[in-house]
Amino acid sequence: MVVTFKVITLAASIEEKTINLFEDRYYDGGSILVEGSRIKCWKSGGHGSESYLEVVQNSCNLFC
Repeated sequence: MVVTFKVITLAASIEEKTINLFEDRYYDGGSILVEGSRIKCWKSGGHGSESYLEVVQNSCNLFC
């Protein structure tokens, strides 16, 4: 089982002022390979370019 901690990591980044929720962007291409395990988005092809606020709103792989 792969467990992701996006909200915790995002909260730490906001606290440390290393990202801006509204201006900084992330590209969701549909999946990412982490230490040999593929973490997939439910949406084929992913969500594309999103602000970090949209990343939290569209988070879809809490446990997979």
